[in-house]
Amino acid sequence: MAKIVSTLSDSAFFVKTIDAPAGLSAKDYPDFVDTAAETFSPFPIEKLRRGYAVRGNSVAIFAGLDERIFSGKPESDYIASQMAIPAAALAFYADLPDGEIFFKTDKSLALISIDSRKWKKFNAVKLSGDIISDARALAKMQASSTEPNSIPLCSISSPIRPDRKKVSFELEFFSSLKDASSPGASGDKKTFSAPVKLLACADVRDKSLLKTSGKSKLKNDALMLALKAVPVAFALLLIMQVAVYFKEKSLENLESELAKLEPQAKLVEKQSEYAAELAVFNSDKLRSIRALAIINSTRPDEISFARTLQESPKDVEIQGTSTSVGKVNEFVESLKSNPEISQASAKSEVNRGAAKFTIRVKLK
Repeated sequence: MAKIVSTLSDSAFFVKTIDAPAGLSAKDYPDFVDTAAETFSPFPIEKLRRGYAVRGNSVAIFAGLDERIFSGKPESDYIASQMAIPAAALAFYADLPDGEIFFKTDKSLALISIDSRKWKKFNAVKLSGDIISDARALAKMQASSTEPNSIPLCSISSPIRPDRKKVSFELEFFSSLKDASSPGASGDKKTFSAPVKLLACADVRDKSLLKTSGKSKLKNDALMLALKAVPVAFALLLIMQVAVYFKEKSLENLESELAKLEPQAKLVEKQSEYAAELAVFNSDKLRSIRALAIINSTRPDEISFARTLQESPKDVEIQGTSTSVGKVNEFVESLKSNPEISQASAKSEVNRGAAKFTIRVKLK
């Protein structure tokens, strides 16, 4: 979450605007402000919180007592803020018109007299709930001759959030206090900005308190980081243990399932062996058996096969005997008529009353 700029009640401060000497360096401003504050403050400088704002050669000095600045809220409550400044420090960086103008916050009402963009007079009171009475009191303090109801007013709302280099804030302008006091009144809103480095000079918090708080914050942050790391480390350890447990259980379950599947695996292995054997048988032997079955389907009883030779899956040679050459020729003709045979031929010879033959068959 981004830090905010906390605004303090202007009624707690003495405000004086002076011109800085030409050539005054940034590092010399704190001493210059302390010296100037001693001249206009009714209290000893060591009892005052001091801050300042610089615009050109004009310097607005803010000085106030601890008990007045932090009367409604302890200083420790502002430690977390990026800075704690008088609200008027923001107004100092706004382009306020010359003349008299009321500057209102949620805590205070101030009357500023401006000439050539330089603040000449500044007085502020704590808001009482009756803004008209507060305005009249301020006009009297400032010896203003202008009717308070006709004096313009601008107001600022909080919180104001800075970025890295500047603090932006919005002012709402009304033509008069009377218009601003009307129910449901709405003014002309304008946005202004101030450099963070310059605005930080108006921070009135105790620097030693901020330093101590910074060290405590570092220690607390380190402790919180360590405390946050403990459950994270425990969670990681727990996750690792759970992972190991489930891994072991998974291995046990896997071994159990493998043991159950072992008989089926052996059966599949045997079936694979049978399949391999059948494949070999089908590729060679089965073709031979089928070829002989085709040829034998039309063989008469008078013919006997003595020997077969399969030269290729389609070419078969058969040697055998028959009671006569006529029966051999009839057999060859029957083979030719078989639709699964493309060619058939025979050679025969008669020896001692028996016919020996060699038949060649070509299957489709």
